[in-house]
Amino acid sequence: MDFSTRIDKLKSLMNGHDGFLITDSSDIFYYTGYKPLDKGFLLVLKRKRPVLFLSPLENEAETVKTCDVVFLEKLKEIVNYVKNKKIGFDEHNLSQYIYSKLKTKVKLRPASDIIKKPMLIKDNGEIEKIKKAVKITKEILSYIYLLEKSEIEVSKEIKIEFLKNYVSEAFPTIVAAGKNSYYIHHRPNKKIITKKDLVIVDLGAKFKEYCADLARTFCFLPDTKRRKIIEDVEEIQSEIIDSIEVGMKFMELQKLYEKLMKKKGYETKHAIGHSVGLSVHEKIDTIENNMVITIEPGIYIKNIGGCRKEDVVLIKNNKVRMLS
Repeated sequence: MDFSTRIDKLKSLMNGHDGFLITDSSDIFYYTGYKPLDKGFLLVLKRKRPVLFLSPLENEAETVKTCDVVFLEKLKEIVNYVKNKKIGFDEHNLSQYIYSKLKTKVKLRPASDIIKKPMLIKDNGEIEKIKKAVKITKEILSYIYLLEKSEIEVSKEIKIEFLKNYVSEAFPTIVAAGKNSYYIHHRPNKKIITKKDLVIVDLGAKFKEYCADLARTFCFLPDTKRRKIIEDVEEIQSEIIDSIEVGMKFMELQKLYEKLMKKKGYETKHAIGHSVGLSVHEKIDTIENNMVITIEPGIYIKNIGGCRKEDVVLIKNNKVRMLS
C-alpha cells in the first residue's frame, strides 16, 4: 500500500486549490494508513508533507510514518497552516462549528468529490480485502436459519457470526420479513418469519476496514405473485450486469434499471447500486477498470412485501467479474 502515491494522486487533482482538509476517518485511513478513533484532520498541501491533526489522547499515532502528526490543543493550530489559502474540504463531513471557525481565516471550497475520487479505483490489495469481506458475508448468509425466528433474533445472530470471524458489521444488518420487506431500510423488530414471507436480508462484513454489501431475498413457500417478484428481480439484475461496460456513465445503468422496472410494471424506489470500498456507499460517475460496485435492483409492493438482490462486482481488464 503506497500512501505517498495516493497523496501524489490527490495533489495532481488540486486545480486551483492550495490544499485539501480531509475529515472523514475512512479517507484519512486511505491516505495515511491511520484511522482516527475520534475527530481527525488531515491537511494535504501542494509542496509539503501531509499533516495529521489528532487529539492528544491518540498518542499511538506517534508511530505513523506516512505524514507528520500534530496533537491538537486548539483549532487555531490548523489555521496557522492554512491562513489565507484556498482549501478544499469535505462538505459532507465538517461540522458547522468547525466550518464557522475556519471560514473567516481560510478560503474554503467544497471538494468532497475530488478528495474521494482516487478511492474509487482499487489496487490489488484493496480488491483482495473486499473479496475476503464478501467471502465471509456469503458464508454467514449460507448457514443462518430464518424460519420461526424474529427479525431481531436473526440480525443478532448475524452480528455474533461477524464477531466469531473477527470482523465487524459494515452497516446495521437489515432483516425484513413479510409486509416489513416493503420498507427499504427496515429496522429488525419482533416480527416472526414464516414460510410464506418474503424475507430480505441485507448485510456486509468489514474486513481490515474494507466493506462488503450483499442482499438476498428468501421465501420458503412462495405463491405465484411472490415467485414472480423474485424472478423479475433476478432477470433485471442479470440484464443490468450484462450491460456494464468500461467508460459508460453509471447513470446509464440507472436509466436502464428504470426502463426495465417500468416495462415489468414496477415503480423504481432507489438507485441501482454504488461503489464500495472503505465506505459502504461511494459515489460513482463513470465506470472504470479496478472499480468495485454493487448492483441491487429491488421491487417493493405495499401489503405484500419486497425483494432485493444485491451483488458485488469487480470491473477488471474491461470485464465484469462477480465477487459474490
